Amino acid sequence: MKSEILGVDNTYINEMQRYTIQGEITQNNMKKNSIILYIPKLETDKKFKVNYKVGEYVDLYIPQEGSSDESYFGANKIDKCFYIGKFKIVAMVEKPPIVSEYYAGDLSIIPVMHIDNLNRITKTNIYRDVKVKFKSNLTDGQKRVYFEEIYKKSNRPGMSFISYLDERKSDFENIDNGIKLKNMIAIFVIFLTLSISSINLFINIKKRENELRLLHFIGLSLKKIRGFMFIENFLNYICSSILFMILSLNDRSMIVKEYADTLLDKNIDSGFKMLLIIAILVIIVGAINIRVFTYISLKRMWNKDL
Repeated sequence: MKSEILGVDNTYINEMQRYTIQGEITQNNMKKNSIILYIPKLETDKKFKVNYKVGEYVDLYIPQEGSSDESYFGANKIDKCFYIGKFKIVAMVEKPPIVSEYYAGDLSIIPVMHIDNLNRITKTNIYRDVKVKFKSNLTDGQKRVYFEEIYKKSNRPGMSFISYLDERKSDFENIDNGIKLKNMIAIFVIFLTLSISSINLFINIKKRENELRLLHFIGLSLKKIRGFMFIENFLNYICSSILFMILSLNDRSMIVKEYADTLLDKNIDSGFKMLLIIAILVIIVGAINIRVFTYISLKRMWNKDL
């Protein structure tokens, strides 16, 4: 069993009930000298072997004064600096909503007790992981002030303050910048395709001169010939613009969905307006470009006939 001990409040206790594999978790039995054992969930089909049973009492060595000194995490002997107590195992959970990050890849069993009992034993207020729900109208600055107040009130010697909010924001911005760069490349490719298509349009009209002359000879006006040539080529730009919007929105919506709750910001710009403007711009430029090239190409062909 690991010497690290986690303290949880009533909110976490309620969440942990659905992860129970043995025993029963209630707020009442957690307020007594009782603990929950966090059993690591293995990635294989095998179960983690546990020598403890629900209902048994175990001795725990807990620092009487809060400290982040490494010796506490490696403590395995009886010492006057440690409070020795018997705690009843009331339940075992396989995947609680909180996990240990002190040692990566550690498969130790971790005892979990009510935060009030842990504070009473260690004689200090300990906040290891803090989960807070804010009102939607609070700014990031107000949220930060609240977190810093919690940090100061914890009063734990050697304790460090890590803002997961800042880390997630940084991750979000890095991924978002990557998507924006990819979108810029996509826009460049679209306009490059537009230029190439203009050349192809000119070549296409050149190759179809006999067909177009025949259509004009049997009574199709020059205006109608320009119209169907325009529509034929314009559909390519509509399809490419729609495809661009779908792919771009899909990329961004995925990260917005993943990060929105953590960033506590429900008004994250999905980028739809900007992408819509770009798509419309591509369609307009494409329409003008095709119209001009169709007009010039057909006019040259008819002037040549005259």
